[in-house]
Amino acid sequence: MNSVLKYASPDGSEDRLLTVILDGENAWESYRFDNDGKEFLNAMYRKLTELDVSGQIKTITPTEYLEGNSARNILATSYCIDSKGTMALAGFVDQCQL
Repeated sequence: MNSVLKYASPDGSEDRLLTVILDGENAWESYRFDNDGKEFLNAMYRKLTELDVSGQIKTITPTEYLEGNSARNILATSYCIDSKGTMALAGFVDQCQL
């Protein structure tokens, strides 16, 4: 989790996004002695939740990042999708070729 924290904005003012993407098809076969990875995943989610509750990070879904979630006080991110299907986020929206 120290690797996650090193990407956090020092004062919380800068919006940063770190995605954690886990392959669910074949990756967990090697975790035979770890209940197919369930202990690892539970420990990871538990630690991310602790960091979220302490205010060190904010855990969000991809949809929340793009569309916002007023119930959780998460603002939507500016983005556009050009005619080729390429997405441009926040500071790059002005470069989007529609």
